[in-house]
Amino acid sequence: MESRWEVRRLAPSTKLALANALKKLLQKKFLDDITVKELVEECEVNRQTFYYHFQDIYDLLRWFLEHETSEALRGADCWQDALRAAFRYVQDNHLAIYHVYRSSGRDHLDCHFFSLARAITASTLAESARDLPLPERELDFLADFYMYAIAGMMMGWLSDDMREEPEEIVSWYTPKEPEGREVVNYYVQRTPMPQSVWKQAAKKEKRRSRLWLWISLAVVAVTVTAVVLTAIFAGRGGQQRPLPDGDGDNPSSIVDIFGSKATTIPRIQGDKGVRLTCQDPQGQPLTAQEVYAKVNPSVVTVVSEQADGASIGTGVIMTSDGYIITNAHVISGGKSCWVALDTGVTYDVKLVGYDEEEDLAVLKADPQNPLPAAEFGNSDLVQVGDTAYAIGNPLGVELRGTMTNGIISAINRAVEVDGKSMTLLQTNAALNNGNSGGPLINAYGQVIGINTLKMSTTDDTEATVEGLGFALPISSVSFVVNDIIATGSYRGAPSLGITVTTVEKDGGGTQVQVVEVSGGSGAADAGIQAGDVILAADGQPISVTSDLLTVRRSHVIGDTVTLTILRDGQQFDVEVVLRSNRSFG
Repeated sequence: MESRWEVRRLAPSTKLALANALKKLLQKKFLDDITVKELVEECEVNRQTFYYHFQDIYDLLRWFLEHETSEALRGADCWQDALRAAFRYVQDNHLAIYHVYRSSGRDHLDCHFFSLARAITASTLAESARDLPLPERELDFLADFYMYAIAGMMMGWLSDDMREEPEEIVSWYTPKEPEGREVVNYYVQRTPMPQSVWKQAAKKEKRRSRLWLWISLAVVAVTVTAVVLTAIFAGRGGQQRPLPDGDGDNPSSIVDIFGSKATTIPRIQGDKGVRLTCQDPQGQPLTAQEVYAKVNPSVVTVVSEQADGASIGTGVIMTSDGYIITNAHVISGGKSCWVALDTGVTYDVKLVGYDEEEDLAVLKADPQNPLPAAEFGNSDLVQVGDTAYAIGNPLGVELRGTMTNGIISAINRAVEVDGKSMTLLQTNAALNNGNSGGPLINAYGQVIGINTLKMSTTDDTEATVEGLGFALPISSVSFVVNDIIATGSYRGAPSLGITVTTVEKDGGGTQVQVVEVSGGSGAADAGIQAGDVILAADGQPISVTSDLLTVRRSHVIGDTVTLTILRDGQQFDVEVVLRSNRSFG
């Protein structure tokens, strides 16, 4: 039988000779390393002859792939034979294909896969749709639909090191599944596929745990947005599982990191005795290498399994018994979650709690052995110009464990996100999708922030934005994390309910004066008024606003703080109950 997939005639001898020379050289080196000089020397022709037939090496590559397609599909009399032949061709020429796949000419290889898939699908579907009331544009749609499925199957198989044999792939088609004409007929009638078909597809997905749920031509297409599973962590002591390949979480614009989705990751109650504590730096600053060696073991890849794929971010091990900090948007919409250490060990984790407004989440692993916990620093001591490092998974897992460096470029930076103002540390250390939830680190190897945002352009201008990343300061993170561990959620920051400022005192020195009192706050109930001067808090002298902040941070919601007030020359004490800053004003 004459092949329906023979797309063009054999080439003249000179073109074929150049194509064979390219094929021979691709057995030895990457496409990017091959020159026209090598090709003409291999064929014993001059450069003018090469450029008479081809514009450049990529033009030769296109012709070569088309010719190889014609030869590979010659003699195939059904779509199964054509598909089997296509996979066998890739398998037989895997080294040459790999050297194209890993070069800048990969887009030509991708186009080749699409052209090959289109040749297979168009002929089969045209025959299957014969005598059916299907407009040509809809037939083209179906052909394109299955073209993407088959091309994706081939590219995924190649990226997965061709683990399945071609016969095995083609065998996924079984008599229990509808023939091509039935698929088209179901489409024409807008009739749902029988449940048995879906069940067959589901069984295949379960069997093939390391590949996409590929769609064969004669099977209904099941849309999957899950990412390719490309790498296996061979961990000791934890579990072994595939790590999704992808671009990581997608908070590249500071305007769309929230957009919450229901998170159904299994929950666990936190230990109320566990608290995130921060330490002042000790000793001498470390080298970059020393910082990486100290912190990287405590940085984890966070994989949140979604209904439509997976979200990939970064996390920081807070305690050796398995408490982990990350961003809330990393786990948003998650149904299950697991983490991977730099060693490759993986652990299933449960959700202790999260807060979308603060963009923080706490996870809990259950390790048999202690985990390497990070050391957390005092972000209140950070100054503009201080050295800053970031460690995480920029653009997904292929670049996991990447460290970037820079400086703290601003402190207490107010950034508007979805109508909410966040006070953040600003850094020029490179941050990208996938860094979310990872640590911002000082020169002493202490975590001083949780990376959460980067600034980027969202319009069609040619302007670019570089070096504008933002992290949640660990001083504010600690409140959120500790409340989540204690209660399962964040109730808000403990607040006195007053706005204060530092003013000059008669006779020299400074003092703290109340500017405003929030209605419904503990301060309002205690009778504090604007203009009052705060002399002390819990017996500690107060001369600047940071003194009051330090005392407040030693308390949690519900605690009582004793303030010593000066009003109209009279000094007296009042007791103020700390309430959530979300409960008023």
